[in-house]
Amino acid sequence: MNPAEILRRSRLLISFCIAVGLVLAGCAGSKHPKSFKTAADLGLPKLTGRVPTYYSTGASARAEKLQKDIADMAAFFRERLGTRVEVTIDVLNPQDWVRVSPLPYGLPGYYGSNPPVIFMPATPGGLVSQMALARRDAIPPEMLGNYLQANHTSFDTVAENFVDIVGFHELGHILCASYGISAPCRWLDELIASYFAYAFISEQRPELKPIFDLLGRPSYRRPKNTSLADFERLYAGVDDYGWYQGMFEMRIRDVYPRMGIAFLQQLRAAFPSQSPPGVESAPPSSGIVLERLEALAPGFKAWAEGFGHNEEPIGADKHARISRASPNKRMQLTSAAVTRAAGHPARRSAEDGGRGRS
Repeated sequence: MNPAEILRRSRLLISFCIAVGLVLAGCAGSKHPKSFKTAADLGLPKLTGRVPTYYSTGASARAEKLQKDIADMAAFFRERLGTRVEVTIDVLNPQDWVRVSPLPYGLPGYYGSNPPVIFMPATPGGLVSQMALARRDAIPPEMLGNYLQANHTSFDTVAENFVDIVGFHELGHILCASYGISAPCRWLDELIASYFAYAFISEQRPELKPIFDLLGRPSYRRPKNTSLADFERLYAGVDDYGWYQGMFEMRIRDVYPRMGIAFLQQLRAAFPSQSPPGVESAPPSSGIVLERLEALAPGFKAWAEGFGHNEEPIGADKHARISRASPNKRMQLTSAAVTRAAGHPARRSAEDGGRGRS
């Protein structure tokens, strides 16, 4: 499959799966219905320990790795920030995935149950790895070549490893709530989750940090929707959800070397989940959010301005210059997804926003 086709499919699939996730979240209510299922309900094997982990047949080795990764990240932030979270992991093959999740195979996410359940793919080739492949043309060729040669690996393998980084991102959402940060907008919520992930791998998984540094950037071609206002307004329907995540990751790569974990402490002070006694506070406007972030880590305003211009970058690779799917086609895909999802048991509480993203 050529790079243009990979990028086209990735953009369409991301919009598809986010739309389904939000529909399910909106139907969920505050409690899961009795028909809600997890891997535990399927009778799958289980690894006991600090992070109970269920897994499909033949996925025990991957389950053990992911269990250790998530347990280590939870323990790291418990020691550094005092967070305490309980979580379960479902590691599923394609056959079991469709019995539990309505999302396309390979898209990590979590259900806001008690405790939350993070679901991860057991085998390669899922949606996130396709999204990572679509970012290849945005990586400086010399940087990419040096990494692949030094590590005796392929870009396909790098893309698959990126899937596990997205698993850390999902735990980041849970840690954000536990730590007491209340992101007043969707884009900041996504950025903070990835900041938790990057902080952990920078300190505890140095072999993954270069992968984040390689792939933590938007794909080369700017999509139709590029503003932060678009993301807030169209969250489920932006032209390329993965492009936004790449922009958030790019900002994180700039901030973390300067601010480290202290930035999370400052975010909690700037955006606390609980107001002081006797103080009523309305959610701040996007302008105020950027003002606060700029005061914490200068550069946020300039970064935000980069969202508002829709010109294609000079020198973009010819393979990245592809035609977008028409609005009618995207509407057809989303409508079909919503129709299919309508009969599927809702899975996530309305309180957590229905996580299920890349």
